[in-house]
Amino acid sequence: CGGDNSSCSTAIDINGNIYNTVLIGNQLWMAENLNTDIGNGSCYGNDSDNCETYGRLYAWNDINNNNICPDEWHVPTDDEWKELEVFLGMSSDQTNLLAVWRGTQEGGKIKDAGFNHWISPNTGATNESGFSALGGGHQTNTGTDVHINGSAYFWTSTSRTSDQAWARHLGYGTAQIYRDSWHKSQ
Repeated sequence: CGGDNSSCSTAIDINGNIYNTVLIGNQLWMAENLNTDIGNGSCYGNDSDNCETYGRLYAWNDINNNNICPDEWHVPTDDEWKELEVFLGMSSDQTNLLAVWRGTQEGGKIKDAGFNHWISPNTGATNESGFSALGGGHQTNTGTDVHINGSAYFWTSTSRTSDQAWARHLGYGTAQIYRDSWHKSQ
């Protein structure tokens, strides 16, 4: 979740989970994956230890219909992601590209460094922003969990079509950021 309340240093969800935050440019971001037990959010592989480390996997309808974010927080919009990407060094023209790896090192600046939460080579991962993205994988529209430690997927709250929403993807083999739209049932 992202927010614009720069007076916050932590966020607390409805379950009492406390999340660290980080100011990147003019935006305040959670520096941990959300682990709110609301809606149909699930633990990767149905393993509660994965929820503690990587947060939960949510379908788009859960993040937008169940108010899963802490008070005064929201799921970032596509434009808020673009603002983050530009601050990290991506050109404005590249932020609008669809279904390609964009930028150069911007994804690495938000990925957790090392190999505790990413498989090798974890290309370009410096986490110099403090965003601390972990390779939590994602859940397909068939309910299958895939790519733990290999990728990180982030919904936006912005619809592209009635059944698709904008999202971001980070991968272990690149320091770039992928922008695409995915089916809301994923």
